[in-house]
Amino acid sequence: MNTLITFEIAELLKEKGWNTNTYSNCWVKTLDGDIIHNKDRKSCPEHDRSEQYLMQPKIVDVVMWLWETHKIWISMDRGVENEFWGYVRNSSNKPEVIIMNSSELKTPAAAYTEGILYALNNLI
Repeated sequence: MNTLITFEIAELLKEKGWNTNTYSNCWVKTLDGDIIHNKDRKSCPEHDRSEQYLMQPKIVDVVMWLWETHKIWISMDRGVENEFWGYVRNSSNKPEVIIMNSSELKTPAAAYTEGILYALNNLI
């Protein structure tokens, strides 16, 4: 899954210890203190002096990090009504499965995003 995470997830990842550099996929802080995406940095006068602020990894990289670092597995399945189910399994202490199903989850990326948000907010 090549979809990049949202700013909200990037903030949570930073709080939870994500430290993998994603290079050009990031948000930067300008000298004025503004936070902009790296792709928009060229339009900023001091673009060469902006510092990385938040990394923006792909969803698949976050799923792997959650598993390798915290033994939390995120997966998804497609429902019969063209909706997606998100699964979160925590095997670090006790097996636990949280299932999310919503008519809002219309894409695999949405299901993974919800699972990641749940894990970052509730399991770490």
